[in-house]
Amino acid sequence: MTLRSRIMLFVSLCFVVLVVGVSYAGLVREAMLVERFAETKVRSQQALWRHVSGTLAQSMDAPLETIASLPDLPRLIAGRDAAALSLLIQPVVSGLRQDGVALVEVFSAEGQLLYTSSAGAGLEERAVADAGAITRVADFGKGSSTVARDHDGRLLVVLMHPVTLGEGVAGGEGVAGVLVLGRPVDAALENIKADAGVEVYVTDLRYGVVQGTNPRLWAQLEPELVRAATGAVVDLEAGGHVYNAVMRTISNSAGARLGYQITVEDITETASHLSLVHKLTALAAVVFGLGILALLSTYLARAFRPLSTAIAGLNALSRGDLSVEVEGRAQEDEVGRVAQAVRVFRDQQRAYRRQADSRARQGARQQRHIRRKMLSLAETLDPNAQAEVLRDLERIEKAGKETPGKKPPATGEVPRQGEALGDIAVAFDVMVQRVSDQHGRLDSLVTELRAALEAKNELANLQQQVEVAGRMQMTMLPDPLPPRSDIEVAGRLIQAREFGGTFYDYFPIGEGRMAVVVAEVVGSGLPAAFFTLTTRSLIRSVALFDLSPSECLQRVNDLLVGEGGAEDLSAHMVLGILDVTNGRISFSTAGTPQVFLMRRVGEVSAVPLVPAPLLGLTHGATFETRELTIPPRSSVIACSTGLVQATNAAGGEFSQVGLLATLRGLDDLAVDVVTTGVVEAVGAFTGGRPQAHDLTALALRFNGPQ
Repeated sequence: MTLRSRIMLFVSLCFVVLVVGVSYAGLVREAMLVERFAETKVRSQQALWRHVSGTLAQSMDAPLETIASLPDLPRLIAGRDAAALSLLIQPVVSGLRQDGVALVEVFSAEGQLLYTSSAGAGLEERAVADAGAITRVADFGKGSSTVARDHDGRLLVVLMHPVTLGEGVAGGEGVAGVLVLGRPVDAALENIKADAGVEVYVTDLRYGVVQGTNPRLWAQLEPELVRAATGAVVDLEAGGHVYNAVMRTISNSAGARLGYQITVEDITETASHLSLVHKLTALAAVVFGLGILALLSTYLARAFRPLSTAIAGLNALSRGDLSVEVEGRAQEDEVGRVAQAVRVFRDQQRAYRRQADSRARQGARQQRHIRRKMLSLAETLDPNAQAEVLRDLERIEKAGKETPGKKPPATGEVPRQGEALGDIAVAFDVMVQRVSDQHGRLDSLVTELRAALEAKNELANLQQQVEVAGRMQMTMLPDPLPPRSDIEVAGRLIQAREFGGTFYDYFPIGEGRMAVVVAEVVGSGLPAAFFTLTTRSLIRSVALFDLSPSECLQRVNDLLVGEGGAEDLSAHMVLGILDVTNGRISFSTAGTPQVFLMRRVGEVSAVPLVPAPLLGLTHGATFETRELTIPPRSSVIACSTGLVQATNAAGGEFSQVGLLATLRGLDDLAVDVVTTGVVEAVGAFTGGRPQAHDLTALALRFNGPQ
């Protein structure tokens, strides 16, 4: 791929990334605006509903006053005379139906239904009005309004008013009962449609009974609306139109859900304009990008033309053609400088060729001169030296005979000494060979010294890394927990001969909850130290989000894998979260840590754990949460894998069996005693031998709620 193609590809990728980033930001911003608009719209529909339903309730004040003013009404209610009460109210109810009042009910002060105008509903059946609301009106002597459904499933606005006892009525003063009037919400729906310009519907919770302003439109939208979430704002398509629907729950004064209010607005024109804007924006971005790429391609073609001619000139020079001409030298940019460099290289090659011819002639003269000098020197030397000089002279003469037949060097190639200077090079070959042998011996010695020095520096560097990692490991351990009456926590860590990355931690995560952690990093040196520090920081941060232990481990695992850490770094971990109010602890594990429950002295059991992958290896790994209840004055002990794998001089492992035996042999459940006893037992088993892994134990004692 040429440089021009790589530049075009890079610019194209940058442009695509920019467009994607801007588009994503725009989508996020649009989603936030839509969400805010939805919240505003739901609140406005709630406010409009309260206003219209309140108006509908006020319209029943006059009918209510008509019934409340009937003679003997308080006395009949106080006497619970249902038959006489029906004869008294029934004539008035017939007239009120013409005014839109669909429901009249009379209750005693104790909530007993004495009269109802609901068709098909006898006194033995349940009343339409909520019994709890009736009781509150009777108790406080203050009227109120709410919503209810009649026996036909229609939604009503219900007005409740207390009926008080007058003077001369048996029982004295007080509330005799409650008078209830109800009107269907159809008039309220029409008022909302008139005020807001939208279609309005109310349904029961099963969408079986529907009251609304446009039944035909409801039939088109019902399949989509019943799948929408309550409180949602959704856009629907039907009959070639786009509608915006807002759903909210309708509840009575007791908070019981009675159905849904759905407002539908035709936004076809707005949606069409918005779709057109999106298409035009996308088209403009594509046209702009193609234009930029076209301009860049044209510019690069013109800018790199001199570079292409310079490359062609270099190819010609490599073939020995020194007559080549180079264009583009007048440019002041990098391409012009490349062309100028090629021209300088061509001129230097021409000068070098002239110098090579001159050196060849000079070498021939030197060869003849040295031959005469060596013959003269041989006559003055002792026999051994003379013989050696004569042998050198023979080699020179032999080389002089072979040189004329050799091919001349190619253009740009540096001639060898024997070819450039003829027989002079042969005279120095013996000396060069001797010096070369000595240099070889010296190079070998220097190489050995350098390797020894590098090994020493590497050892010192590793020792320094281990010391730094060890200090980092100890500084990560938590401070002692302040004295508390409900829980006690303590931990012990014995470092290995190399940094193992093990740590324990405990910290509160909100009111009444305490998190405990034991982790062991698989790795060594500074990389493992930083991996340990990262893991500890992540578990402390994620645990604050009120997640379960398994969710915490999943997030930490994905974050560690997402950081692109080394493949040979991972971690065993157990994370427990204790509710100090009831002793309930939930925990999750990664790898193979050890967890035990000490109920009392000598009664210890291993907590069964579900095998789980190590942290930091696989993105999307899942973990499970286990729960158990710690009895008061009992302890949970968590140990690192390295502790049960500690070995003695004979190669035997301390093992889970040895750990269980140690815990059962303790005569005190205090956390300091438990952790110290475990570490000392391991030390006695290993004979104090340095271990390959850190030894870590953490004990959590639950004394009972404060």
